[in-house]
Amino acid sequence: MKRDLELIRLLLLWINDNCDGVHTYSARQIRLDGHSLAEINFNLRLMTDASLITLDPSPRANPNAKIIQFSRLTNDGFDFLESIRENSVWNKVKSKVEELGSSCTLAVIKELAIHVLESTAKP
Repeated sequence: MKRDLELIRLLLLWINDNCDGVHTYSARQIRLDGHSLAEINFNLRLMTDASLITLDPSPRANPNAKIIQFSRLTNDGFDFLESIRENSVWNKVKSKVEELGSSCTLAVIKELAIHVLESTAKP
């Protein structure tokens, strides 16, 4: 299985739009066209590794469960989402990554997005 940056962006948007930060949500609740439960679950795990979302904090939650349970975006998750929320920015970032000819870390993606945002904000 591979990290899918497009899917991570879609998951950030889904969580932002659907999660209240109080209740626990499961990868099983997310339906995104063209993405399997396994892909969604794997990329949610990567998002917890990157501290973009919080795992279910309840005492009965199993951190080794096969299907991830989460409750909300973290502050880093909100910051990352804000940097790539706009389709125009996201498309420019993806083009830049393709120009570089390699995959990028989430930190590099965020920096590229900030650079794109700053360059479009200048008069």
